[in-house]
This record gives sequence, C-alpha cells and structure tokens, in this order.
Amino acid sequence: MHFKWTSLAVIAAAALAGIDTVEASPAGFVSCMQNIKGSPTSKLVISSSNTYNTERFGFNLIFDYKPVAIYHPATAADAASAIKCAAANNINVAPRSGGHSFEGYCEGGKDGALVMDLSLMQQFSLDPTTGIASIGAGSKLGPLYAKLWNAGQYLIAAGTCPSVGIGGHTLGGGLGMVGRKYGMASDNVVGMTFVDPKGNILTVNASTNKDLFWALRGGGAGSYGLVTEFQIQAHKAPPQVTTMLLNFPISKYSEVIDAYAELGQQAPDELMAEMNVGKSGLQVQVNYLGPKTDAEAAVSNFLARTGGTKDQTVKEGTWYDAATQWGWLEGGTLENPIAGDNRYARGRSLVYRKPMSKKEKDILKKYLTKPPKGTSASYIIVDIWGGKVNKPNAPSAFDNHRGVLYGIEFISEWGDHLSKPGVKCSECLSWSQNFAKEMQKAYSSGPTLEAYQNYIERDMPNSMNAYYGSSLPRLIEIKKAVDPNNVFSYAQSIPLKSPQTLLVTPTSTLYPTDRLGALLEFDYKPAAIIHPGSVADAAAAIQCAAYWNVPVAPRSGGHSYEGYSEGGQDGALVIDLNLLQQFDLDSKTGVATVGAGMRIGPLYANLWQAGQYLIPAGTCPTVGVGGQALGGGLGFLSRRYGILVHSIVGLTMIDATGNIRRVSASSDRDLFWALRGAGGGSFGLVTEFQFRVYKAPPKVTTLTIRFARNTYKSVLASLATWARVLSRDLTAITYMDRNTIDVKINFLGSKEQALMAAQPILRLRNSTGPPVSLGDLDIAEGSWYDAATHWSGHPLEDPDVNAGRSYIKGRSLVYRQSLTDREMEIIDQFVTSPPNVITYAFFELWGGNCDRPTHVAPSAFDNHHGVLFGIQYVSGWSDPNLTPGVTCAQCLEWSNRTAQALDAAYGAGPAHLEAYQNYIDRDLPNALHVYYGKGLPRLKRIKREVDPRNVFRFPQSIPLSRESGQHCGQ
Repeated sequence: MHFKWTSLAVIAAAALAGIDTVEASPAGFVSCMQNIKGSPTSKLVISSSNTYNTERFGFNLIFDYKPVAIYHPATAADAASAIKCAAANNINVAPRSGGHSFEGYCEGGKDGALVMDLSLMQQFSLDPTTGIASIGAGSKLGPLYAKLWNAGQYLIAAGTCPSVGIGGHTLGGGLGMVGRKYGMASDNVVGMTFVDPKGNILTVNASTNKDLFWALRGGGAGSYGLVTEFQIQAHKAPPQVTTMLLNFPISKYSEVIDAYAELGQQAPDELMAEMNVGKSGLQVQVNYLGPKTDAEAAVSNFLARTGGTKDQTVKEGTWYDAATQWGWLEGGTLENPIAGDNRYARGRSLVYRKPMSKKEKDILKKYLTKPPKGTSASYIIVDIWGGKVNKPNAPSAFDNHRGVLYGIEFISEWGDHLSKPGVKCSECLSWSQNFAKEMQKAYSSGPTLEAYQNYIERDMPNSMNAYYGSSLPRLIEIKKAVDPNNVFSYAQSIPLKSPQTLLVTPTSTLYPTDRLGALLEFDYKPAAIIHPGSVADAAAAIQCAAYWNVPVAPRSGGHSYEGYSEGGQDGALVIDLNLLQQFDLDSKTGVATVGAGMRIGPLYANLWQAGQYLIPAGTCPTVGVGGQALGGGLGFLSRRYGILVHSIVGLTMIDATGNIRRVSASSDRDLFWALRGAGGGSFGLVTEFQFRVYKAPPKVTTLTIRFARNTYKSVLASLATWARVLSRDLTAITYMDRNTIDVKINFLGSKEQALMAAQPILRLRNSTGPPVSLGDLDIAEGSWYDAATHWSGHPLEDPDVNAGRSYIKGRSLVYRQSLTDREMEIIDQFVTSPPNVITYAFFELWGGNCDRPTHVAPSAFDNHHGVLFGIQYVSGWSDPNLTPGVTCAQCLEWSNRTAQALDAAYGAGPAHLEAYQNYIDRDLPNALHVYYGKGLPRLKRIKREVDPRNVFRFPQSIPLSRESGQHCGQ
C-alpha cells in the first residue's frame, strides 16, 4: 500500500477529534424545561423573566454573559430532568454554587448555557457519632460555618469568604484558614451525590464510582456533572483560636517577604497565614488553632527576622470569632453576610514550591508600588500551604499540587459603583496582563508554570498542565467515560482530549525545525511529527500509523546517536513526547511517576523540590528520560544506586494496536523484562515511568584530578582496578583529548570522605608527576543538586535544548578486563592524530551496583553484568549555520578506521565484542548480539508477540526474525 502523509494527517485528525458539533436548540430546550413536573419550589428563569437581568450575573461584573436560562432545582431529581433537557438540545450546563468563578464560568463563560443555580440546595445535617456533615451544594461558607458551630462547635476545612459557595470551592481544592491542620476542603470529602450528564443520580465515594471520587476532588468543578450534596468530615473546634494582624510598611518589603517564606516552611500545622501586599504596606493575617501564648511563640522567629512591628492586633477567642473576623463582614454576621460582594476585578494566580527568586520579588514590588490608573485596589494575596495540605489521607486529582510552599493571587479591582455589567478598566487589565507575563517569564519554582485551579485564569499559558499537572491524563480519561458528549463544558473544563496535541506535517511552518533531533548530521524527513498531550491521543496516532504501515519513532529527548528518534529513515511518524512531562512523588513508597517526555535536568529539579530526592540517571540535562531509561541509563550515581533501568518499577506503554498496557514485575512480566534494557522504540511507546527514588545524602563532593597527558597509559590501565576496589559512593569518568586527561569524580559524602575514597587515584597522580596539594584540586562540597548542576553545565530546571545540538559520530565498547597496550595506543592515536578533526574519549566506571542489585527484577540489561568500564569515543565537526545533513568525510573516515582497529584488538576477542546500547552505532558489526547478547532470542520472541506487524521499527530495532537481524517490515 502506497503511503501519503496527507492520508495520515486526515486520519489522525479524525482519530484525535472530539465530538461532532451539533447546533444547539434553545427553543426546544426551553420547551423541555417548562414541561418538567418536579418540585413546586424549583424555579426556571428565562430571558423574558423579570429577574433574568439580575440572576444571570456572578460576583465578577466584568462578564456580561447571557445564558439561555437559569434554573434553581430544589431536588436532585429536578436537576437531573434539567440536565436531560440540556443534553437533548446540545446546551452546555454550568453549575453555580456561589458564583465566584474568576472567569465567569459559573455563568457558562459564554452565551447560551444553562446556569444550574444551586441556591435552593442548602440542606444540612451532622452525625455526631462520625462527625460527618451532609451539606447541600448551594450552601455558602458563612451560613455553613454558623450551622456547624451551632451543631456542636464543629468546623470544616474551607475558605474565609462567607459568600463563596461550598460547591466549586471544594471541587477545585478549597484552601482555608485551617488547611495546614486539616488539609484542603476536597481532602475532607468522604462522599457526594452526583447527577451525571445522562441524568442518572449517583452515589460517589471511595468504594462506589471510585474514579469519579478521585476526579471530583480537585478536578471536578463543572467538568463531569452536577454535585448536589457533599458528605464532609467535620472537626471539633479547639477551645481557643488566636487571630493576629501584623502590619508592616512597604520599606520592610524584602525582610517580610523572605521571613514569610521561612514561616511557611517552619510553622506548626496549627498555624495558617495569609499576607496581603499593596502599594503602602504588607499585612500578615495569622490564624492559630490554640491559645495566644502558643500563637505568639509560633510567630516569634518571623517577627525577629522582620524586626517586629508595633502595628499589630492579637485576639484570643473561639473559632466562630475567628471565622467572623476573617469574613470581613462589615456589620453582617456569618448567618447573614450582608457585605456587597460583587465587583469588577481581574484575578490570576501562581503557586510556588520554594521561595521566590530575587527577580520575582523585584517584579512584585515594581508593580505593587505603581498600581494602574483607575484601580480601586490592586494587590496580591500570599497564602502559605504545607502541613496537612501536603499529607492527604487518600489520593485525589489535587495531588499534583502536594509540596507547594505558598500560592499567590494577583488582583486588580476597579469601580466603586456596581451599576452595570461589562465595565472594563483598560489600564487595570493592561497592568494585570503585563504583571502576569513578567512573573510567568521569571517563574523559578519549577520547569513549568503551576497554578491553583480555584483562581482560574483564561490567559494562563498551558493552563491544563498548570492546574492539573500529572493528574490531567487520568482526568481526561474519566471525562471521556463520564461525559463523552461534553455536556458539562466551558473554556477551561477538562477536555475530551488534550488541548495541547499538535500535529506537524511537511507543509507546516514548524516542520523544518521540528523534524530535527539533537544530532544535526541527520536530515531525515518524517511523514509527520505528533506531540500528543495525552496517552489517548498517542494511542490514536499509533493506530493511524499501523493502518498505513508507517513506522513509529518515539522521541523523548531526541539524542539517539543514529537519529533513530527521528525514524532513522524518511517517512516515519515521530511521536514527540515533550508534552508528557507529568511528575508526582509518593513519599511513603519512594516511587516517582514521571512522564516519558521529561528531560533529565527538570526531572532532577522536580525530585529535589519534592523533598531532596535523587535518581541514578545521566548528566546531560537535555536528554529525555524515555530513551535513556529504556536503554540502560548510566550516570554519576550508578555505582551506588544502580543503572537507571534498575530503578524502573512500572511503566505505561501503548502497543502497536493502540492498547494501553500497565507493565510491571507482576503484570506483563516478559514485556517488563524486555523494556528495561531493550525497550527504546522496539516494542511500543512508553508514556510514563514509575521509578524508585532515593533520599539524597546531606553532602556530595565533586572533584577533578588532572593528570599529565603523557601518563595516559597509567590512568587507563588502572580503570578495571578502580572499578573493583573504589567505594561504591565514588563514581568516576575519565576524559581524554589531544591535550588533557582528567578524572572527574562524584562522591556521595563530605570533602574529607571524598579525598579518602579517592586515595588510589590521588596516589597514582602523585606517582606520575609533581604531587598536588589540596589547594591545587578542583574540589567542591555541596548538595546533590549542586553536583548535578556542576556536571550538567546548564540550569537543571530549564536547560537550553538547542545548546546541545551538534554534529558527532559516537561509538562505544564496554570491558570486563583491563585494556591492553595495543588498545590504549589506538585510543591515544584517535584523540591526537587527526589535525582537523575534533576527537575525544570518555571512560566511565561501572562496577558496584551497576551489576543488578539482588532486589531488582531481571531485565534485558543483565547481559552486561560484570562490566568494569566503558569507553565512548567521539569525533565531531561543526557548521556555523547549523545546517541539517552536514557531514565530515574525514571525521567519519577517522572514526571508522579507529573502530576497525579497536574491534580487532578487543581484549576478549573480536567475536566477544560488547557495547552499550544507549551509544548505538549503525556500523557496529553484528550489533544486536553485541548490545543484547544471550537475551536476543527472548527479545525477538517478545517482539513477535507484542508487535507482529513491526510497527515500531528502525534499522537497529529488535527484529521479528528468528535467524538474523533482518527486519520483516510489512
């Protein structure tokens, strides 16, 4: 069958598309609604109703949406009937509990929606034996707090604003003034009554509709259906609660901002704080669940760091007193908050896992001290997180935010007279937009933006990932199962497919650069490049490729030595995984879930920020975790923690038929064996890993020992001995070029311990040249993060991907015994003789736990058990224009001559050549046997079972044939 890329594009577009567009029928919908025979208390408001032009608004009056109707159901059954009417007439449903959506999504976020106003659903009861409260989804926080107090002095974990509805607040997370003690509001939900898009009334809890229970708690605001009632765990209020207002002048901005971050890191769980910063000053609001003396002790370090303040108010009272104070009721009560809550405003947010950088703090101050013309108030609110927020009792869709230090709201308000909707302040909006762009550009808390979904922002870049992170793929799958017709839909609801998925074809303006990998000597022209934003989209793309017999080439970082990440030939479908960078870490099990498109640098940064963890991967920060882990993954930690492949405890893989498989030692055992060591692009597409991770030691030391160039034989002859006798906490790479021979050491411990462990290397250095003193050594002691940054030569969080692009021919061999004189001379000649060729070699120590630890399941990498060191020898060239396809005949000729000589001189004999598959070489004789050894027959059998049509193929992929390395492509 002849293939055309246009065919692939058409089928891919169809496979990746959402539902068909059907024209809405407002008239039919209204007729349907008017025929509902339900509770007489339920109320329908349509455009001709007297109250329509007041009821259609939420709290933020800059929005002027015109819903097709507003319906106030009094019962879940009436709500179900209304949802059926909406679904039958293609009308989107917008739940409204309190109407506080930052983007007006409670009113639909557009014209023509059905607003399902839950204000009639304010039922309440509390079981004193369990402390579980049943709460109508239309309850406002103020009256709810009063009911809880009157029921026996109970409280729940929720926010401070008394007019906010419990519904959206809880489904999107729900941070409040007792969050550090009891968690988010969503963490305290134990059950829900839920109306699905078909009108079915469901019970949702940890044992019934478990997927929905997970999704609704953190990702459920208006995306899946209508929650009409919550069962929430309430807590007995403590006898005393202390509130504090600590006011500081703007001149103390830096001291207060820095001390506040420390407060968030060190405060007891009983303390919650919110800081407001505006033009003239800073106010820190403290809520402490305990007596005044304990509260004052808890903030003593904070006050000492700031120099203290005389402008403070401290009150000890009840929880009800505190809730009243933080509600800023202006004369009202919790039972009846009378303060006008409507406003014209623009709100945004970001959350931070570590204190802001100086640049970020400077940006904040620049904008806050120069508010826009026309504003009535422009400010930020900084809420500390931590405590129980980071330690939930059960998993939920909010788990991607565990580990946040604090969150920031950026707010600009205008207009004192709320006379009409849609009033805009252009200066305020520009100020807010510019403020947000600068803060987003300077974001230092992680490799991608992270923000709180309850402060939703339509302009947030890559917003689905910012709000839902690693939870997004599962949220999408649940959305497709629960609401396949997208009845509950708005501009930023959970989509039916990833909104990010990008298909790049040869006619696209992105194609000339997107088709390239890290090595520019290759100029392959793929049929298309797809960047899937979800596992489902990747599966659909594979099905398209299989149908048209197009080879599939996974690309994680694009660093294949032979360009196999781009197919290794023209006409492949490149599946670029750069959008699959989800990350989560379970500190209880020490297992990290990592998207296969994440690069090593950002992975190290995420692990460090999650609690100073590490993983034994490589040093180059732009390399993708996918190919490196599947082919082995050697690095500066491997002698202690093993090869990266040894850390894999589970994978998610899409096979050649588009099936999504969970692969582990107990499920798909053969495939689990094969993928770990031979899985790079031969069996399917791995989209996610579960890695065992390790707590970083307190100190890590880096050390470089330079030898005289003419002593290279002494150094190289010692490699095998070093691999056997050196501490497993010491890993070394020896670098050799025309002028230099350096031994680069990473040691898991202090400087003193490192010098002791490196004595065999130092003794050799001092015996072959003038002795070196401690002051002459390039040595540094710091954290593992410092060491990883040192070896990478780039920022870990956001390495420059383009900086690694180059022209090279790399080859490798691994050794189980010392090099012979002849081998050392060949290597010396390789790096010294060609006058116009860039050449160098790396010698990497193996040994230690590079041999599979006993607790790790067998893998396809086990044929390398017993290797002592490996050599990677590279020739390179350059082109000032970085033109794809530029080659260097002299460089390649020199590399080929060296390879022939080294192969012939191989100490174990040419028939026993062994090489490391991650440094793959198209020209290596009998390559598959050299890379996979005795494991190759089993790999071929698994290949025939998993990918019998050879969809995942490239010139050196695992073949289907039993006898040879020839491919049987269709």
